Amino acid sequence: MRLGKAPSQACEAAWRALVATRLWDSFGCVDLLRKPSRDWVVLEVGTDGLFNHVDRDLGDSDLEGELHQRVADAFWKAAER
Repeated sequence: MRLGKAPSQACEAAWRALVATRLWDSFGCVDLLRKPSRDWVVLEVGTDGLFNHVDRDLGDSDLEGELHQRVADAFWKAAER
C-alpha cells in the first residue's frame, strides 16, 4: 500500500541525516519516528540497495520496479566515478 507523499518535516529530517552521513548521493535509507510533539526523530540511517539489497515482495509491482530501478541507477552512478 502506498501512503502518498511524506510530510515535508519528515523529508527535511531524512535529508539532513543523509547529508550528515554522506549517503545523499547513494541509496541511503532513513528510519523515522514521529514524536507526540509532531516533530520527526531520525532513528537510524543505513544503506539499502547497493551494499545490502534485500528482496521484497511488497504486493505492488510498480513500487517494486521503482525500487529496483533506483538501486540500479545508484549502482551505475557510483560505478561511473
